[in-house]
Amino acid sequence: LWVVYYTLESSEHLVIGIIWLGLLVLGLPAIHISTQKGLRLIVVRKLYHILALFLFTPAQLIAPEFLLLASGIAVAVLVLIEYTRIYRVPPFGTWLHSYMHTYTDSRDEGVVIMTHMYLLIGCTAPLWFFYNSSINPALAKICSFSGLVVLGAADAAGAMVGSSVGRFRWPGGKKTLEGTLAAVVAAFFLFCLIYA
Repeated sequence: LWVVYYTLESSEHLVIGIIWLGLLVLGLPAIHISTQKGLRLIVVRKLYHILALFLFTPAQLIAPEFLLLASGIAVAVLVLIEYTRIYRVPPFGTWLHSYMHTYTDSRDEGVVIMTHMYLLIGCTAPLWFFYNSSINPALAKICSFSGLVVLGAADAAGAMVGSSVGRFRWPGGKKTLEGTLAAVVAAFFLFCLIYA
């Protein structure tokens, strides 16, 4: 109950909550529809990274304490969803299983699908580690946004561009020069937005 009170006591929290609800209501179906439009799985998976970027960046800029609380709650919700999916708990278990398996690949081997939790934790863990830290405030801000910059912007842009239009591969690897350049540009652009 105190979580509801905490959310409603601040207009910033309420606005962020409404933005999150809107992004999820519009974003999740849009991503799901994109799977039926023939987009490559790696591109569809990176759309979740972009959604996370849009969900977390404004919240971290405006009300980082609220994002800290919300990310902890979100991890708990994802664990509950995963439990429901694994054990096919009615009425949503079978649907969740089918929905989530649409987005799995070789990185999701085994019974438990962890990539959605990895994305959430990877985007928000730096904030957990560097919020109110004793290091230089400018450095702490850079560090606290590192998960969003790397996973939300750089990784998504690199994978989407590299897998779609990449032609020149780095020696001895599968990554492309075009994907690398897209990742660098996306990371730089996000840092510029954060510090604007």
